[in-house]
Amino acid sequence: TQTDRPLLCSVCKEGTMKFWDITTSRRFKLVEELPKAHSESIYSVCSNKYMVFTASSDQTIGFWKLSVHD
Repeated sequence: TQTDRPLLCSVCKEGTMKFWDITTSRRFKLVEELPKAHSESIYSVCSNKYMVFTASSDQTIGFWKLSVHD
């Protein structure tokens, strides 16, 4: 599944990854959360319309299909 909606991806040192809808006027809307995308800090994120790729200090690379629905 692809998304044409502009999304912001945020990551944190606990390994959580969140996707935010940035088309809203004042506040971004959380549309998806992956609480344990990695077991340690995520230090790199790359994406296209179909996938998000991450690299972590837990020595793994993750990838997810974008499937955010309206």
